[in-house]
Amino acid sequence: MTITSIKDGTVLQAVKEGTDTVHRVTFSAPYKDDSFFVKSREFYTVAEKEIGTQYRLSFYSGDSLCTFLCVIQRVFIKSGSFLTLLEQVSDIEETSQRKYLREDIAAKITLHNLSEDDYKNSRFSTGPAVFSGMSINISAGGLCIVSNEKLRPSEEPYYLAEFSLGKDTFLLPSILARRTDAPHFMGYRYSYSFEFLFDLLPAEQNRLLGVLINTKAAAFLGKR
Repeated sequence: MTITSIKDGTVLQAVKEGTDTVHRVTFSAPYKDDSFFVKSREFYTVAEKEIGTQYRLSFYSGDSLCTFLCVIQRVFIKSGSFLTLLEQVSDIEETSQRKYLREDIAAKITLHNLSEDDYKNSRFSTGPAVFSGMSINISAGGLCIVSNEKLRPSEEPYYLAEFSLGKDTFLLPSILARRTDAPHFMGYRYSYSFEFLFDLLPAEQNRLLGVLINTKAAAFLGKR
């Protein structure tokens, strides 16, 4: 997928790299090369003070979650619209959602910060926890947690998700895909979705999927 494939009016979430700052923006139009406009008065106000800052954008296309990095270039006001010009600086990564088993399986989750250097060199050791609580669902693609507290801002681009399902323990590198307000009935303020990164350990995806299937089957049989 390329920038020109994104339809005008597509809603994207923009997350400032290294923080949990989230904005909703609307794709307006491609500009030239790898640049494009988004519309949002709120984002415009922030962007005019953050020229050169990186944001990770995410949006849904069919059954896929698409994410990519961009840099703020300029801001404009045109015909009453507050526009921000962004430059794409990474390929658009598509993650198919359909192939993932998603279940309301609760598990205790501990999140640790993970530096880019440690991620690239597969140094997946735990450090001080930045979150410890329960997930509300887990899939072979990622997990979702809810909390009344915001995740502490971090300069590190990755997280290490630590959790156990039955006798199986997982330690998976992850990225924050999006942050939203949690549904009121849950009694929490924030919902965080994380995407697992399997580039350096592809076998773990199949192992996790198998454990999820077995865990769900055990629940149906009254063993859990």
